[in-house]
Formats: sequence, structure tokens, C-alpha cells
Amino acid sequence: MMTGPLTDPLLRRLGPQFLDPINFDLLSGCAYDARVGKFLKSRNRQASWKFADKGEYVIESGESVTIETQEEFNFRDSIEIDGHKYYLFALVYNKHTILGKGLFHPTTAVDPGFKGPLALTFINLGNLPVPINAGDPIAKITFFPLYPHPTRIYGTSQRPTVREGSTDFALIMDAGSANDDDRRLAKMYGRPLARLYERFDELERSVELRRLQRAEIERTERRNIWYAAFIAIFSAIVGAVLGAVITVYLEHSDKNPGPDKGALSHVNGTSPKKPQVP
Repeated sequence: MMTGPLTDPLLRRLGPQFLDPINFDLLSGCAYDARVGKFLKSRNRQASWKFADKGEYVIESGESVTIETQEEFNFRDSIEIDGHKYYLFALVYNKHTILGKGLFHPTTAVDPGFKGPLALTFINLGNLPVPINAGDPIAKITFFPLYPHPTRIYGTSQRPTVREGSTDFALIMDAGSANDDDRRLAKMYGRPLARLYERFDELERSVELRRLQRAEIERTERRNIWYAAFIAIFSAIVGAVLGAVITVYLEHSDKNPGPDKGALSHVNGTSPKKPQVP
């Protein structure tokens, strides 16, 4: 009975039965390099990307994307090796060249009975953006024949979930509770994502500070307008009152000349003129 992973001679002979399309140049000693397919979905941007229409996609630092593979896998049918039938199981893990760029894919399993393209999720943990395009080798897959036969087969005795193997559902994310600690999640996904959270916090604080500063400036401007209007009105009232008082005073002075002119002359050192008797 076979117990180890399928090696390249068996993959060349049996691969077309469960892997389509297969490119033998992407084989290694006991693995196959899956390629980027037609679609990509970004969880951060909540958007999809079709390579045939838009070409190259750039995965930003801290961004999480789900990529559909070009290859379709058929683990629903068993394969025959040396007269024995086996169901297949596979492990999907990082290619060193992809991981070196900062793109990380957590090791995932493909259950016996699975059929269709894979939906693989990657996180850019590096500091630089990573461009990818359709046909690029993106992940390494190793295939294992299972013995004895499993009793739970994906898609038959084991019911699949809607997310598995489909980018149509890969963007669905569980709604977090109101008590989720964003910083705890950021630490869980590494320093680049934690730094992304920090930048968002800084931006939020900056926006809030600018909003408060703008509100204070607007309040100050409104106060200055009211003060200027009050001073103008007060000055106009005071000016009008003073003008009225002066006008009344002058009119009163014209009607009442004031003290006797003779007395004034005496005060000035001159003798008052005597009235002439006719």
C-alpha cells in the first residue's frame, strides 16, 4: 500500500485524471505549483478583479486577497495505483519565492471528494506592494493517497460549505461583535497589519483634531462678527445720543445768552457804559 506523497513520475502519469489543466513544467519532486486563475477578490477593498479585463493586480502591504486557481481539482473520483484504488488528499502551502515577497498563505487542506478550482487567501505581510497576474505560480500543492478509504467524503457524506473552492463566496466575512478588539486582531496578523491599524488610528485622530480646530475657528469667527456688530451699533447709538445732546445744548445757548454783559465787562476790568438820558 502506498503511504507517501505522489512523486513526479506518478504525477505525470496520473495528474491529468485529477488536475486540469496540468503543466508538467510546474512539477517538482513531490509537488505541483498552482497558478493564478481568472479572478481575485480583495477583502480590504471589498472588490473583485478580473485579470482578462484589467490585467495585473497589485496587492498592497497589509492587504488580504482571495485568488482563484487556474487549475481545477477532482478528488471526487478515486485513482488506481498498482491495482489499488485511493482517494486523494492535498496540502496547499507557500512557495518560497512568493513568501519572500511578503505574500503569506496559511497551510490549508483539500479534502477527499473536493471538486473545482481552489480559492486561496493570501496576506501581504511585507512592506512593499506585490504585483501578480493570471498564470503566475502562486502556491505549492502536495498530493497524498489515503489508505484505508475515508468514511467521510467531501460533497457526499461530508456536506461542503458555500465558501470552499469558490471565489463567489470567498469575500463573505463573518460579522465581528461590537466587542472585538481591533488591536488584538492586528497583532494576530503581524506587524504590517498592526501598522495599518496604527495608521488608521493616526488618521482618525488627525481628522478629529482638524474637525475640532475648524469648529473652534468657526466659533471664534462668529464671536468676532457679533462683537464687531455690537461695537458698531453701540458706537452709532452713542454717537447719535451725543449729537442730539450737543444740538439741544447749542439751541438752548442761543435762546439764553447767559450772564449780564456788564458783569462780564466788570470782571474784565472795564467800566460799564452808563445809559444816556435823552
